[in-house]
Amino acid sequence: MRKSARRSLTTAIGVATVVVGSAVASGVAAAAPGGTPTAVVSSTTGACEFSGTFCAWDETGFQGTRFTAMAWNTDAGACVDLVEHGWGNRIRSAVNTHGRQAVLFEGTDCTGAQLPVRGGSSLSSVDFPANSVLVH
Repeated sequence: MRKSARRSLTTAIGVATVVVGSAVASGVAAAAPGGTPTAVVSSTTGACEFSGTFCAWDETGFQGTRFTAMAWNTDAGACVDLVEHGWGNRIRSAVNTHGRQAVLFEGTDCTGAQLPVRGGSSLSSVDFPANSVLVH
């Protein structure tokens, strides 16, 4: 990655925007009940290029539109409501580039049945009705 792109990424994450390759995709800050941003999410296409993130695609084999999320506070983690972001029951493959486990949940508030995605691992085919994800 070029030095200017790295600098843009560092700056952009602070304002809830994610740089993807040379393209810029608007990000959305997911908020906790008190209104404090807890995670950055974005939808785009392509590979999962960032460390410390959870990426998911709407097709198997890491194809199609990509959803990316990361917690502002990686120690506490953040529950991201996938339905709120138009991603309810859409995840068909996933990559977790963070060292800590991410967990997909059937409920929208990180409750119900779970599908863990170990840190540093990927799932090329997901057949699980994910409606939220706990990311670190």
